[in-house]
Amino acid sequence: MTFEANGQIYELKYNIRALRTIEDVFQCPLPELQNKFEKGIGINDLVKFFQIGLMHANPGITVEQVDTIIDNIGIEKAAELFATAFQEAFQKKA
Repeated sequence: MTFEANGQIYELKYNIRALRTIEDVFQCPLPELQNKFEKGIGINDLVKFFQIGLMHANPGITVEQVDTIIDNIGIEKAAELFATAFQEAFQKKA
């Protein structure tokens, strides 16, 4: 999924590599993480999830750059984008 921030187009995507990275970083299997989402996630987790989702198109993206992106689009929009992109990872491909 693409979005615009700071006059630039970004792609937020959770492919298998991103999902593996999430499990490694959070030391938790994806089904357990999905249960955590229902309770809500903190800002640090949101930034990390966002960073991982942006890495396939921007391999060297830093936490500081992700902070700037989220500051530009807003926390609520960032959370919506993350939730949508993450769900797309589990949808059947045609």
